[in-house]
Amino acid sequence: GGLALALLYLNNLTFGAIMMAFMVWRGMRIPTIGVWRGISSALGLLGTVVYCQSVKRYSLPTTGMWSIAFQFSCLTLCYASLFVQDYMISLSMLIGGVCASRVGLWVFDISVYQMMQQLIPDGIRGVVGGVQGSLNAFFSLLGFGVGIVFPDP
Repeated sequence: GGLALALLYLNNLTFGAIMMAFMVWRGMRIPTIGVWRGISSALGLLGTVVYCQSVKRYSLPTTGMWSIAFQFSCLTLCYASLFVQDYMISLSMLIGGVCASRVGLWVFDISVYQMMQQLIPDGIRGVVGGVQGSLNAFFSLLGFGVGIVFPDP
C-alpha cells in the first residue's frame, strides 16, 4: 500500500502548478481555475466522510481497494480527454475527472495510513512513516522533473 500511495505523488493530474499552467495555456482564466480548485478541495474533504462510512460498512482493505479503483476510473476520463478534438469538451473531461478522482484519492490515502498505524509495530512505526514520507516527496519531485523534461504541452 505504501508504494502505491507514493506513486500517486508522481501523478500530475491535480490542481497543482503543472496542471494550472496547462489550463492557462489552454485559455482558462485564473479565477475560473481557482473555482475548480475549490470544488476539487471540497470533493477531497467529502472523501473523508465517505471513508468513515465505507469503513463502517466494509473492511479497511476493501475500502482501500474500491477507492483506488474509483480514482483510476476517474483518471481514465482524463486520459480519454487527450483524444477529444474539441478543446472545451476535452478540458471539461479533464477537470471533471480530476475533481471526481479526489474522493478516491483521499479515501485511499486515509486507508493506507490507517493500515500502517494498525499493522506496523510501535517500535518501527516512526521509521516506516519517515520512509513513506521520503518516498512521497521523491515521487512528487520526480513529477516536477517530468514537467521539466517535457515542457511543451
